[in-house]
Amino acid sequence: MQYVDDRLDAAVERMITLCRLCSVATEGAEAAEQRARAEIFVEELRGIGFSAGVRDTPGPPIVVGHDRGSRGPSVLFCGRYDAWPAGASGERRKGKVTLTASAVAADPCNADQSTQLMAFVEACRAWKAVTGRLPTPVSVLVVGERRSGSVRLTSILRMYADELNADIGIAPAARISCPAVPTINSMLRGLCREEFTIVAADRDQLARPRSGASADPTRILARIIDDLQDQFGCVAIPAFYDGVDASLRPPRDPRDDVQALSTWPTCAIDAVSGSRNDGGRRRAFSPRAFARLSFHLVCDQDPDVVRQAFRDFARARVPADCQIEFSPGISIHPVRFAISNPAFGKVRDALTTEWGRQAVYTCGDATPAIHALREALGMEVIVTSFPNENGFCGSPREIPGLASYRLGIRSWARLLEALSQ
Repeated sequence: MQYVDDRLDAAVERMITLCRLCSVATEGAEAAEQRARAEIFVEELRGIGFSAGVRDTPGPPIVVGHDRGSRGPSVLFCGRYDAWPAGASGERRKGKVTLTASAVAADPCNADQSTQLMAFVEACRAWKAVTGRLPTPVSVLVVGERRSGSVRLTSILRMYADELNADIGIAPAARISCPAVPTINSMLRGLCREEFTIVAADRDQLARPRSGASADPTRILARIIDDLQDQFGCVAIPAFYDGVDASLRPPRDPRDDVQALSTWPTCAIDAVSGSRNDGGRRRAFSPRAFARLSFHLVCDQDPDVVRQAFRDFARARVPADCQIEFSPGISIHPVRFAISNPAFGKVRDALTTEWGRQAVYTCGDATPAIHALREALGMEVIVTSFPNENGFCGSPREIPGLASYRLGIRSWARLLEALSQ
Protein backbone atom coordinates (compact mmCIF):
# COMPACT_ATOMS: atom_id res chain seq x y z
CA MET A 1 0.00 0.00 0.00
CA GLN A 2 2.94 2.30 0.60
CA TYR A 3 3.91 1.91 -3.07
CA VAL A 4 0.44 3.14 -4.12
CA ASP A 5 0.64 6.19 -1.86
CA ASP A 6 4.20 7.09 -2.86
CA ARG A 7 3.43 6.96 -6.58
CA LEU A 8 -0.09 8.38 -6.60
CA ASP A 9 0.90 11.46 -8.61
CA ALA A 10 2.22 9.29 -11.44
CA ALA A 11 -0.95 7.19 -11.37
CA VAL A 12 -3.09 10.33 -11.61
CA GLU A 13 -1.07 11.60 -14.56
CA ARG A 14 -1.58 8.30 -16.39
CA MET A 15 -5.32 8.49 -15.74
CA ILE A 16 -5.51 12.09 -16.97
CA THR A 17 -3.59 11.19 -20.12
CA LEU A 18 -6.08 8.43 -20.82
CA CYS A 19 -9.06 10.73 -20.27
CA ARG A 20 -7.85 13.13 -22.94
CA LEU A 21 -9.14 10.69 -25.54
CA CYS A 22 -12.92 10.71 -25.17
CA SER A 23 -15.18 7.92 -26.36
CA VAL A 24 -18.91 7.38 -26.29
CA ALA A 25 -20.07 3.89 -27.25
CA THR A 26 -22.16 4.61 -30.33
CA GLU A 27 -22.15 3.18 -33.80
CA GLY A 28 -20.23 4.11 -36.93
CA ALA A 29 -18.75 7.57 -36.68
CA GLU A 30 -16.59 6.87 -33.63
CA ALA A 31 -15.30 3.43 -34.60
CA ALA A 32 -11.74 4.70 -35.10
CA GLU A 33 -11.84 6.52 -31.80
CA GLN A 34 -13.12 3.42 -29.99
CA ARG A 35 -10.30 1.34 -31.38
CA ALA A 36 -7.74 3.97 -30.45
CA ARG A 37 -9.02 3.95 -26.88
CA ALA A 38 -8.95 0.15 -26.80
CA GLU A 39 -5.34 0.19 -28.00
CA ILE A 40 -4.42 2.51 -25.12
CA PHE A 41 -5.63 -0.07 -22.62
CA VAL A 42 -3.73 -2.79 -24.46
CA GLU A 43 -0.54 -0.78 -24.02
CA GLU A 44 -1.32 -0.16 -20.34
CA LEU A 45 -1.77 -3.89 -19.73
CA ARG A 46 1.34 -4.85 -21.69
CA GLY A 47 3.27 -2.25 -19.72
CA ILE A 48 2.68 -4.23 -16.51
CA GLY A 49 3.44 -7.63 -17.99
CA PHE A 50 0.07 -8.81 -19.28
CA SER A 51 -0.29 -10.53 -22.62
CA ALA A 52 -3.01 -8.39 -24.16
CA GLY A 53 -4.64 -7.62 -27.48
CA VAL A 54 -7.66 -6.14 -29.21
CA ARG A 55 -10.37 -8.53 -30.41
CA ASP A 56 -12.51 -7.29 -33.28
CA THR A 57 -16.28 -7.69 -32.95
CA PRO A 58 -19.33 -6.62 -35.00
CA GLY A 59 -19.48 -3.58 -32.70
CA PRO A 60 -16.85 -1.81 -30.61
CA PRO A 61 -13.69 -3.93 -30.15
CA ILE A 62 -12.93 -5.63 -26.86
CA VAL A 63 -9.62 -5.88 -25.02
CA VAL A 64 -8.49 -9.16 -23.49
CA GLY A 65 -5.41 -9.52 -21.29
CA HIS A 66 -3.92 -12.28 -19.12
CA ASP A 67 -1.34 -12.67 -16.38
CA ARG A 68 -1.59 -16.24 -15.19
CA GLY A 69 1.88 -16.67 -13.72
CA SER A 70 0.60 -17.10 -10.16
CA ARG A 71 -1.15 -19.94 -8.34
CA GLY A 72 -4.60 -19.70 -6.81
CA PRO A 73 -8.20 -19.12 -7.86
CA SER A 74 -8.39 -17.38 -11.22
CA VAL A 75 -10.02 -13.93 -11.39
CA LEU A 76 -11.59 -12.15 -14.37
CA PHE A 77 -11.89 -8.37 -14.11
CA CYS A 78 -14.51 -6.82 -16.40
CA GLY A 79 -14.35 -3.10 -17.16
CA ARG A 80 -15.41 -0.65 -19.86
CA TYR A 81 -13.55 1.94 -21.88
CA ASP A 82 -16.57 3.94 -23.01
CA ALA A 83 -17.84 7.13 -21.36
CA TRP A 84 -20.91 9.28 -20.88
CA PRO A 85 -21.51 12.20 -23.24
CA ALA A 86 -20.77 15.63 -21.82
CA GLY A 87 -23.85 16.96 -20.08
CA ALA A 88 -27.46 16.68 -21.18
CA SER A 89 -26.76 18.21 -24.58
CA GLY A 90 -24.29 15.50 -25.54
CA GLU A 91 -21.68 18.07 -26.57
CA ARG A 92 -18.22 16.57 -26.60
CA ARG A 93 -15.27 18.67 -25.54
CA LYS A 94 -11.99 16.82 -25.78
CA GLY A 95 -8.87 17.38 -23.79
CA LYS A 96 -10.31 19.53 -20.99
CA VAL A 97 -8.85 17.76 -17.97
CA THR A 98 -7.64 19.64 -14.91
CA LEU A 99 -6.19 18.66 -11.56
CA THR A 100 -7.17 20.56 -8.43
CA ALA A 101 -5.84 20.28 -4.92
CA SER A 102 -8.77 18.23 -3.68
CA ALA A 103 -10.12 16.33 -6.68
CA VAL A 104 -9.46 15.08 -10.14
CA ALA A 105 -11.96 16.89 -12.36
CA ALA A 106 -12.26 15.57 -15.90
CA ASP A 107 -14.46 16.57 -18.76
CA PRO A 108 -17.79 14.85 -18.09
CA CYS A 109 -17.62 12.79 -21.27
CA ASN A 110 -14.73 10.93 -19.60
CA ALA A 111 -16.42 10.77 -16.21
CA ASP A 112 -17.42 7.16 -16.29
CA GLN A 113 -15.68 3.87 -15.62
CA SER A 114 -12.34 4.51 -17.29
CA THR A 115 -11.00 5.80 -13.98
CA GLN A 116 -12.17 2.68 -12.15
CA LEU A 117 -10.58 0.51 -14.82
CA MET A 118 -7.33 2.44 -14.46
CA ALA A 119 -7.51 2.04 -10.68
CA PHE A 120 -7.48 -1.73 -11.19
CA VAL A 121 -4.54 -1.48 -13.59
CA GLU A 122 -2.66 0.61 -11.01
CA ALA A 123 -3.40 -1.99 -8.32
CA CYS A 124 -1.87 -4.69 -10.55
CA ARG A 125 1.09 -2.41 -11.25
CA ALA A 126 1.70 -2.02 -7.52
CA TRP A 127 1.55 -5.78 -6.85
CA LYS A 128 4.03 -6.55 -9.61
CA ALA A 129 6.40 -3.73 -8.63
CA VAL A 130 6.55 -4.84 -4.98
CA THR A 131 6.34 -8.65 -5.20
CA GLY A 132 7.20 -9.34 -8.83
CA ARG A 133 3.88 -11.06 -9.52
CA LEU A 134 0.16 -10.86 -8.91
CA PRO A 135 -1.24 -12.72 -5.89
CA THR A 136 -3.53 -14.82 -8.10
CA PRO A 137 -4.02 -15.50 -11.84
CA VAL A 138 -5.80 -12.53 -13.42
CA SER A 139 -7.53 -12.00 -16.75
CA VAL A 140 -8.91 -8.64 -17.87
CA LEU A 141 -11.85 -8.06 -20.20
CA VAL A 142 -12.50 -4.50 -21.36
CA VAL A 143 -15.65 -3.90 -23.43
CA GLY A 144 -16.80 -0.86 -25.35
CA GLU A 145 -20.53 -1.41 -25.67
CA ARG A 146 -22.76 0.30 -23.21
CA ARG A 147 -25.10 2.89 -24.61
CA SER A 148 -26.21 0.50 -27.37
CA GLY A 149 -27.28 -1.95 -24.67
CA SER A 150 -24.57 -4.57 -25.27
CA VAL A 151 -27.04 -6.40 -27.50
CA ARG A 152 -24.24 -8.38 -29.20
CA LEU A 153 -22.02 -8.90 -26.19
CA THR A 154 -23.39 -12.25 -25.03
CA SER A 155 -22.67 -13.93 -28.37
CA ILE A 156 -19.25 -12.26 -28.54
CA LEU A 157 -18.28 -13.52 -25.08
CA ARG A 158 -19.38 -17.03 -26.00
CA MET A 159 -16.84 -16.92 -28.84
CA TYR A 160 -14.06 -16.28 -26.30
CA ALA A 161 -15.49 -18.40 -23.46
CA ASP A 162 -12.49 -20.76 -23.21
CA GLU A 163 -10.05 -17.85 -23.02
CA LEU A 164 -12.08 -15.87 -20.48
CA ASN A 165 -13.13 -18.68 -18.15
CA ALA A 166 -12.22 -18.02 -14.50
CA ASP A 167 -13.25 -19.05 -10.99
CA ILE A 168 -14.75 -15.68 -10.10
CA GLY A 169 -15.43 -12.38 -11.83
CA ILE A 170 -15.07 -8.87 -10.38
CA ALA A 171 -16.27 -5.58 -11.82
CA PRO A 172 -16.88 -1.95 -10.82
CA ALA A 173 -20.53 -1.00 -10.43
CA ALA A 174 -22.31 1.26 -12.89
CA ARG A 175 -22.65 3.94 -10.19
CA ILE A 176 -20.24 5.31 -7.63
CA SER A 177 -21.32 4.74 -4.01
CA CYS A 178 -23.29 7.46 -2.33
CA PRO A 179 -23.41 7.98 0.62
CA ALA A 180 -19.80 7.40 1.56
CA VAL A 181 -19.76 3.65 2.15
CA PRO A 182 -18.36 0.92 -0.12
CA THR A 183 -21.00 -1.36 -1.56
CA ILE A 184 -21.36 -4.82 -3.07
CA ASN A 185 -24.32 -5.57 -5.32
CA SER A 186 -26.55 -8.36 -4.07
CA MET A 187 -28.87 -7.79 -7.02
CA LEU A 188 -28.84 -6.02 -10.37
CA ARG A 189 -32.01 -4.46 -11.64
CA GLY A 190 -33.56 -5.60 -14.88
CA LEU A 191 -34.37 -3.20 -17.68
CA CYS A 192 -37.25 -2.82 -20.09
CA ARG A 193 -36.57 0.07 -22.48
CA GLU A 194 -39.31 1.22 -24.83
CA GLU A 195 -39.24 3.71 -27.70
CA PHE A 196 -42.53 4.67 -29.33
CA THR A 197 -43.96 7.28 -31.66
CA ILE A 198 -47.47 8.74 -31.85
CA VAL A 199 -48.52 9.44 -35.45
CA ALA A 200 -51.53 11.76 -35.80
CA ALA A 201 -51.32 12.92 -39.45
CA ASP A 202 -49.36 12.50 -42.64
CA ARG A 203 -48.11 16.11 -42.81
CA ASP A 204 -47.27 19.14 -40.68
CA GLN A 205 -50.21 21.18 -39.37
CA LEU A 206 -50.24 24.98 -39.40
CA ALA A 207 -50.81 26.53 -36.00
CA ARG A 208 -54.12 28.23 -36.90
CA PRO A 209 -57.43 28.22 -35.02
CA ARG A 210 -58.88 25.47 -37.19
CA SER A 211 -55.89 23.22 -36.45
CA GLY A 212 -57.57 22.44 -33.13
CA ALA A 213 -59.77 20.01 -35.03
CA SER A 214 -56.73 17.85 -35.74
CA ALA A 215 -55.33 15.37 -33.24
CA ASP A 216 -52.20 16.68 -31.53
CA PRO A 217 -49.68 13.83 -31.04
CA THR A 218 -47.87 15.77 -28.32
CA ARG A 219 -51.05 15.96 -26.22
CA ILE A 220 -51.66 12.23 -26.70
CA LEU A 221 -48.09 11.50 -25.68
CA ALA A 222 -48.40 13.78 -22.65
CA ARG A 223 -51.50 11.92 -21.52
CA ILE A 224 -49.76 8.55 -21.73
CA ILE A 225 -46.80 9.83 -19.74
CA ASP A 226 -49.01 11.55 -17.18
CA ASP A 227 -51.00 8.37 -16.60
CA LEU A 228 -47.87 6.25 -16.10
CA GLN A 229 -47.58 7.15 -12.43
CA ASP A 230 -50.07 8.01 -9.73
CA GLN A 231 -49.89 11.07 -7.49
CA PHE A 232 -47.28 9.39 -5.28
CA GLY A 233 -44.99 8.31 -8.12
CA CYS A 234 -45.99 4.63 -8.11
CA VAL A 235 -46.21 3.01 -11.55
CA ALA A 236 -49.89 2.84 -12.56
CA ILE A 237 -49.64 0.19 -15.30
CA PRO A 238 -51.94 -2.72 -14.37
CA ALA A 239 -50.08 -5.79 -13.08
CA PHE A 240 -46.74 -3.95 -13.06
CA TYR A 241 -46.00 -5.08 -9.50
CA ASP A 242 -47.33 -8.63 -9.93
CA GLY A 243 -44.90 -11.17 -8.53
CA VAL A 244 -42.75 -8.58 -6.78
CA ASP A 245 -41.81 -9.48 -3.22
CA ALA A 246 -43.62 -7.32 -0.66
CA SER A 247 -40.28 -6.03 0.68
CA LEU A 248 -39.43 -4.64 -2.77
CA ARG A 249 -42.76 -2.90 -3.36
CA PRO A 250 -43.03 0.81 -2.60
CA PRO A 251 -45.40 1.89 0.17
CA ARG A 252 -48.54 3.71 -0.82
CA ASP A 253 -46.61 6.96 -0.54
CA PRO A 254 -42.94 6.32 -1.51
CA ARG A 255 -41.97 9.58 0.16
CA ASP A 256 -42.40 7.75 3.46
CA ASP A 257 -39.23 5.74 2.76
CA VAL A 258 -37.01 7.64 0.33
CA GLN A 259 -33.89 5.72 1.43
CA ALA A 260 -35.33 2.47 -0.01
CA LEU A 261 -36.09 4.00 -3.41
CA SER A 262 -33.11 2.29 -5.08
CA THR A 263 -34.61 -1.15 -4.38
CA TRP A 264 -38.07 -0.52 -5.89
CA PRO A 265 -39.23 -1.04 -9.47
CA THR A 266 -39.43 2.37 -11.14
CA CYS A 267 -40.17 4.08 -14.43
CA ALA A 268 -37.96 6.81 -15.93
CA ILE A 269 -38.73 9.13 -18.85
CA ASP A 270 -35.49 9.24 -20.83
CA ALA A 271 -36.46 11.39 -23.81
CA VAL A 272 -39.51 13.21 -25.20
CA SER A 273 -39.86 15.01 -28.52
CA GLY A 274 -43.02 16.55 -29.89
CA SER A 275 -41.80 19.54 -31.89
CA ARG A 276 -40.05 20.27 -35.17
CA ASN A 277 -36.83 21.06 -33.27
CA ASP A 278 -36.56 24.45 -35.00
CA GLY A 279 -36.80 26.56 -31.85
CA GLY A 280 -40.46 27.40 -32.45
CA ARG A 281 -39.69 29.60 -35.45
CA ARG A 282 -42.25 27.94 -37.70
CA ARG A 283 -45.97 28.24 -37.01
CA ALA A 284 -46.57 24.53 -37.43
CA PHE A 285 -46.61 21.47 -35.24
CA SER A 286 -45.25 18.06 -36.11
CA PRO A 287 -47.62 15.18 -36.86
CA ARG A 288 -45.41 12.89 -34.77
CA ALA A 289 -44.33 12.74 -31.12
CA PHE A 290 -41.65 10.45 -29.72
CA ALA A 291 -40.70 9.16 -26.26
CA ARG A 292 -38.21 6.74 -24.73
CA LEU A 293 -38.97 5.14 -21.37
CA SER A 294 -36.98 2.86 -19.10
CA PHE A 295 -38.59 0.52 -16.61
CA HIS A 296 -36.08 -0.48 -13.94
CA LEU A 297 -37.12 -3.86 -12.61
CA VAL A 298 -36.38 -6.09 -9.64
CA CYS A 299 -36.21 -9.84 -9.24
CA ASP A 300 -39.34 -11.76 -10.27
CA GLN A 301 -40.26 -9.13 -12.88
CA ASP A 302 -40.11 -10.21 -16.50
CA PRO A 303 -39.16 -7.35 -18.88
CA ASP A 304 -41.11 -8.92 -21.74
CA VAL A 305 -44.27 -9.09 -19.62
CA VAL A 306 -43.78 -5.48 -18.53
CA ARG A 307 -43.27 -4.45 -22.16
CA GLN A 308 -46.55 -6.03 -23.26
CA ALA A 309 -48.41 -4.50 -20.31
CA PHE A 310 -47.09 -1.05 -21.18
CA ARG A 311 -47.98 -1.39 -24.86
CA ASP A 312 -51.54 -2.38 -23.98
CA PHE A 313 -51.64 0.57 -21.55
CA ALA A 314 -50.44 3.01 -24.23
CA ARG A 315 -52.64 1.73 -27.04
CA ALA A 316 -55.72 2.21 -24.86
CA ARG A 317 -54.94 5.96 -24.74
CA VAL A 318 -54.44 6.53 -28.47
CA PRO A 319 -57.51 7.72 -30.47
CA ALA A 320 -58.78 5.46 -33.23
CA ASP A 321 -57.73 7.88 -35.98
CA CYS A 322 -54.11 7.94 -34.76
CA GLN A 323 -51.37 5.33 -34.63
CA ILE A 324 -48.71 4.29 -32.16
CA GLU A 325 -45.50 2.72 -33.45
CA PHE A 326 -43.11 0.79 -31.20
CA SER A 327 -39.42 0.26 -31.90
CA PRO A 328 -37.66 -2.94 -30.83
CA GLY A 329 -36.79 -2.43 -27.20
CA ILE A 330 -34.09 -3.66 -24.84
CA SER A 331 -34.88 -6.41 -22.33
CA ILE A 332 -32.51 -7.32 -19.50
CA HIS A 333 -33.66 -9.67 -16.77
CA PRO A 334 -32.90 -8.87 -13.12
CA VAL A 335 -30.04 -10.77 -11.46
CA ARG A 336 -29.72 -11.99 -7.88
CA PHE A 337 -26.16 -12.77 -6.79
CA ALA A 338 -25.19 -15.73 -4.61
CA ILE A 339 -23.80 -13.66 -1.74
CA SER A 340 -23.47 -16.87 0.30
CA ASN A 341 -20.42 -17.60 -1.89
CA PRO A 342 -17.36 -17.21 0.41
CA ALA A 343 -15.74 -14.88 -2.14
CA PHE A 344 -18.36 -12.22 -1.38
CA GLY A 345 -17.47 -12.32 2.31
CA LYS A 346 -13.77 -11.98 1.52
CA VAL A 347 -14.41 -8.94 -0.66
CA ARG A 348 -16.64 -7.37 1.97
CA ASP A 349 -13.97 -7.79 4.66
CA ALA A 350 -11.30 -6.32 2.37
CA LEU A 351 -13.39 -3.24 1.56
CA THR A 352 -14.31 -2.73 5.21
CA THR A 353 -10.63 -2.87 6.17
CA GLU A 354 -9.60 -0.33 3.54
CA TRP A 355 -12.39 2.21 3.99
CA GLY A 356 -12.87 1.85 7.76
CA ARG A 357 -16.63 1.51 7.20
CA GLN A 358 -18.69 -1.64 6.94
CA ALA A 359 -19.28 -2.49 3.28
CA VAL A 360 -22.98 -2.98 2.60
CA TYR A 361 -24.97 -5.05 0.14
CA THR A 362 -27.22 -3.06 -2.17
CA CYS A 363 -29.20 -3.18 -5.40
CA GLY A 364 -27.32 -2.09 -8.52
CA ASP A 365 -28.40 -0.73 -11.88
CA ALA A 366 -28.89 -2.98 -14.89
CA THR A 367 -25.45 -3.53 -16.39
CA PRO A 368 -25.58 -5.26 -19.79
CA ALA A 369 -21.92 -6.32 -19.67
CA ILE A 370 -22.39 -8.12 -16.33
CA HIS A 371 -25.57 -9.81 -17.50
CA ALA A 372 -23.80 -10.94 -20.67
CA LEU A 373 -20.84 -12.21 -18.66
CA ARG A 374 -23.05 -14.35 -16.43
CA GLU A 375 -25.11 -15.66 -19.32
CA ALA A 376 -22.19 -16.41 -21.66
CA LEU A 377 -19.70 -17.80 -19.13
CA GLY A 378 -21.95 -18.97 -16.28
CA MET A 379 -19.67 -17.10 -13.89
CA GLU A 380 -20.50 -15.49 -10.57
CA VAL A 381 -19.48 -11.83 -10.63
CA ILE A 382 -18.80 -9.58 -7.64
CA VAL A 383 -19.81 -6.02 -8.49
CA THR A 384 -18.40 -3.38 -6.15
CA SER A 385 -18.62 0.37 -5.82
CA PHE A 386 -16.39 2.77 -3.89
CA PRO A 387 -17.47 6.05 -2.26
CA ASN A 388 -16.97 9.38 -3.99
CA GLU A 389 -16.28 12.50 -1.96
CA ASN A 390 -16.90 15.08 -4.71
CA GLY A 391 -20.70 14.90 -4.58
CA PHE A 392 -21.31 14.06 -8.25
CA CYS A 393 -23.01 10.71 -7.61
CA GLY A 394 -25.45 9.89 -10.41
CA SER A 395 -24.18 12.83 -12.47
CA PRO A 396 -22.36 12.96 -15.82
CA ARG A 397 -19.44 14.27 -13.74
CA GLU A 398 -19.41 11.07 -11.72
CA ILE A 399 -15.63 10.81 -11.60
CA PRO A 400 -13.88 9.88 -8.36
CA GLY A 401 -12.05 12.61 -6.51
CA LEU A 402 -8.36 12.27 -5.76
CA ALA A 403 -8.90 10.69 -2.34
CA SER A 404 -11.41 8.20 -3.76
CA TYR A 405 -9.11 7.31 -6.64
CA ARG A 406 -6.29 6.55 -4.21
CA LEU A 407 -8.52 4.39 -2.02
CA GLY A 408 -9.94 2.71 -5.12
CA ILE A 409 -6.46 1.58 -6.19
CA ARG A 410 -5.79 0.30 -2.68
CA SER A 411 -9.17 -1.45 -2.61
CA TRP A 412 -8.53 -3.38 -5.81
CA ALA A 413 -5.11 -4.39 -4.47
CA ARG A 414 -6.74 -5.73 -1.29
CA LEU A 415 -9.44 -7.53 -3.26
CA LEU A 416 -6.86 -9.40 -5.31
CA GLU A 417 -5.13 -10.53 -2.15
CA ALA A 418 -8.41 -11.57 -0.51
CA LEU A 419 -9.53 -13.59 -3.53
CA SER A 420 -6.19 -15.40 -3.72
CA GLN A 421 -6.80 -17.08 -0.35
